Amino acid sequence: LNYYRGVDTEVRDPRGFTALIKAGLQGRDECVSALLMHGADMHAVDLVQGRGLKDWVLRTGRFETLTRIRRLQAHPVAKQFCESYKPEWPELKQL
Repeated sequence: LNYYRGVDTEVRDPRGFTALIKAGLQGRDECVSALLMHGADMHAVDLVQGRGLKDWVLRTGRFETLTRIRRLQAHPVAKQFCESYKPEWPELKQL
């Protein structure tokens, strides 16, 4: 994801699972973190059962993954890493 900025993280498999839902199902904490920080939709639901990321994580017993998701939600992406961030430099006093 770091090397390919234009990757579509919302592509679905035949059952409607996104990469984020699939990573959550399998308990891949690092993948879940990377996908969320890349902007994957955590509110997407699968097409068959209509379950979202948290539903599948709980259903499959991936409690470590749920803890990671909650931590990421408590501390969202830092402002300075957003594309819209413009640094503000203080005025320097004339020397």
